[in-house]
Amino acid sequence: MRQSLEETLQEDGDTDIAFAENAERSSLWRYRLEVFGEELYSGARSLIGKAGQALVTIPLYLIGGLFPAEAQRDLERHHKRFNAVHATRVSLLTSAAAYGYATYALVAQAGRTGSMALAAAAMLVGMVGIFETIARAGVSTLPYSDPCGSIPGWLLYQPYRAAEGTVRSASKWLRGIDRKARERYDGDMK
Repeated sequence: MRQSLEETLQEDGDTDIAFAENAERSSLWRYRLEVFGEELYSGARSLIGKAGQALVTIPLYLIGGLFPAEAQRDLERHHKRFNAVHATRVSLLTSAAAYGYATYALVAQAGRTGSMALAAAAMLVGMVGIFETIARAGVSTLPYSDPCGSIPGWLLYQPYRAAEGTVRSASKWLRGIDRKARERYDGDMK
């Protein structure tokens, strides 16, 4: 009986040692899970950040690539993620598809109504689309690799350009008023 009690105590001691080793392992697993959770969180945060940047960059490329070259270069200077040549290439694909769809829609409508004016407009839109696509592709590919705007983009850019010119003129006019007022003020103070 005594021997079995000693064996029991010995076994209990082994169990305590095994339990202590197991507790140490479980704490390591706790740290592993913490690190895994942190990595998962930072990865998800990075992914969400990149998705948010893509939500801003994609429309910027699609619309900004249509603008005239100098406007695209301005965007490139102000937005570090914007590349004017890549934007021209991306918008080239979408504008070619838009010209194709517009031509198709005009031809379909001309066929239904029998209108020669719509047929002529379809032919004009198709020719402009083909020539613009060829020209923009030629300018934006090697060895040139320059940005190139489109006709609709140029038209979209004109209100901004007019507003910018108006603001610039108004600012110059207000600076002139301020300068003259300061001169009068300084003259009266002497």
